[in-house]
Amino acid sequence: MVIYATSPVKRIVGLAKVKAVVVLGPEGAWRRYRNCGAIERRDFKDYYKGPRGKAQGARSAVCLEIGEARRLDRPVDPHQIIEGFRASQSFRYLAHR
Repeated sequence: MVIYATSPVKRIVGLAKVKAVVVLGPEGAWRRYRNCGAIERRDFKDYYKGPRGKAQGARSAVCLEIGEARRLDRPVDPHQIIEGFRASQSFRYLAHR
């Protein structure tokens, strides 16, 4: 996993290994990860509720358990290594080089 810091840094600041991918319902995800997710309950609920006008929100939450992680000594400008780089809202798959 590549960790990107948004504005004002706008750099790749770290790397991490994904230990596990866990799919749960939003409530199950909250119960399991609320103490380590770094998000308030209200923000979590808002994220998983459906768009306005929809009766129901997301039925599942995909949780990434992080294993080994390290901060880069020097942050990397992604524009120098990824053509047409645009920061995504949550994640982006990168080609292995």
